[in-house]
Amino acid sequence: MTKGSDPRHKPRSKRELEEGLRRIYADKDGQLPNLTSLESVRSSHFTRFLWKTILLLFVVAGIGWGAFFLWRPFSIRGSHPLAISIEGPTDVTVGEETTYHLRYKNTSTVPIADLEIQINLPKGFILGTTQPPSTEKDIWTVGSLLPDSDGVIDLTGIFRSAVPSTEKIQTFLTYRPANFSSDFRDVSGLSIAVTNSLLKTSITGPEKTGPGDENIFQITVQNISTESIDHIQIRSLFPESFTLSKSEPAAETEGVAQWNIPFIEANGTYLLTLTGAFTAAGSGTLPIKISTGLLDDQNIFLLQSESQTNIDLLDAELAIHLIVNGSEKNQTTNLGDRLRISIDYSNQGRETIEGVLLTLTLGTPDRSLPIDWTKADLAGAKRNGNQLVWDEKTLPVFSSIAPDTSGIIDLVLPILSAINPTTVSDLFNVELATSMKKIGTVEHERTVKTQPIEIRLNSDATFSAVARYFDTDGNPVGSGPLPPKTGETTIYRIFWNVTNTLHDLKSLSLETTLPSDIAWTGKNLTSDGTIHFDETTRMISWTIPSLSISTSNPQAWFEVAVTPENEDIGSFLKLTNTTSFEAIDTITEYIIHGSVDILDTELPKDELASGKGIVEE
Repeated sequence: MTKGSDPRHKPRSKRELEEGLRRIYADKDGQLPNLTSLESVRSSHFTRFLWKTILLLFVVAGIGWGAFFLWRPFSIRGSHPLAISIEGPTDVTVGEETTYHLRYKNTSTVPIADLEIQINLPKGFILGTTQPPSTEKDIWTVGSLLPDSDGVIDLTGIFRSAVPSTEKIQTFLTYRPANFSSDFRDVSGLSIAVTNSLLKTSITGPEKTGPGDENIFQITVQNISTESIDHIQIRSLFPESFTLSKSEPAAETEGVAQWNIPFIEANGTYLLTLTGAFTAAGSGTLPIKISTGLLDDQNIFLLQSESQTNIDLLDAELAIHLIVNGSEKNQTTNLGDRLRISIDYSNQGRETIEGVLLTLTLGTPDRSLPIDWTKADLAGAKRNGNQLVWDEKTLPVFSSIAPDTSGIIDLVLPILSAINPTTVSDLFNVELATSMKKIGTVEHERTVKTQPIEIRLNSDATFSAVARYFDTDGNPVGSGPLPPKTGETTIYRIFWNVTNTLHDLKSLSLETTLPSDIAWTGKNLTSDGTIHFDETTRMISWTIPSLSISTSNPQAWFEVAVTPENEDIGSFLKLTNTTSFEAIDTITEYIIHGSVDILDTELPKDELASGKGIVEE
């Protein structure tokens, strides 16, 4: 044996190797396969399916666990670990004490921390007491809440809301479950119908009446609660044909049918008496309506109760109508205009009416009337200050008006062309009253009035447009040859002025266009508003958004240039086309219009340049 040899690794013969391979690779028939080449063997379909199924199950399981961990917080949030409810009446009466219970409970299995409850009460709910008291205004800080623990907040107060109306209590809860790092927020609410009030209203009055007859209405407001109610207001709604002559107690503001009551004691009563008459304009069945309400801290009227009575208005024996400028309605007029007034009368009864007296009254709240009495046509009336009177002496027919007799009185009252607003009124009423002494054989003194017609003057705003070469002091504001010469440029200045002493104005505008042979130099100046030139339309416009009567009369000017040609020799040149003016009276909403004819080189308002406007060679 040589050094390093191992008897276990004795070399084998070729035959021994073949026998060993046969034992390993021979098939059942003892034959060896061809080992000189390799042939791939396909795996079975079942094996491939099995591996794919295992892979798919792993993917689905991964998605499922991912979704669980991703959506777990939201699932918990949706489960509302904190339960809340608002208990109390959902149909309430104003002035009656009401209590609401806000209950909350931790329905989860983990503690809740930092619980804070905000309660938004309706504006109409006057909170009296709370139990427990709030930590700060409308907020209760509860802090931590163990599983299955609960609590309650009691709110007691009264409603001061309109009847009917709907109010709502809202709660906002902020908290954090122990196994979360972010806050949760829950919202809850309760709708409440306000359907009744402890203030009751009633009205009584005559069932029938005639025009001019005095009528008395009794209004009663009762507080049926056991507590005093304050800040009460009564409002009345009359037909247009009813005129309130007096009330007891008197109204807070003259001419405004509203009565403020500081308070009515528990089970107390407030009485109001109204006296008035219907005018000849009324007819048929007419309603008188009374509303009682509460005033909130902003003096907004909150209706509590209403009452209405209907009254039949009988036809008048003597029917009268008042027409001003063709209308029975309130209207506006302009300074310098005329009021054309027509009065028609007719005995519609079966008896003769005697001793008729017609009185036309023009009334102003202050100052004098804007009537030019020197030019008035009074149709035979006797004037006594601001009253015009027709009786049996001025109209003999008024001594005895037989049934079916009628007539018309026409008069004209000119309005002054200018007024001083500090001494002359821009507002007045026209009212007609008719009285009679006897109907048939019965002494029957009665006065019937028509509905007053309000007349308001429109603003006296006017404007002017003037072309000049020299200003009013004789200083040249134009340039170039005067008279204008062919081939040479002459510049003129156009002045626009607005005057107004009555009522503020808005949306003022003056507009004109330039002829094609007139050039816009671009030089202009205004005291108010802005001037604009449109090169496409060649329109010049001056606009002022608003103008107070305390503002000095606004002015504007701009320059235009003209270079005459040979065909212009011997004629005036047109500088601007027609100028238009428009503004709105802020009191009457009347739209004021005006216009000025074309301006040319004749310059009639410029004494130094007048007569020098004809083009020369």
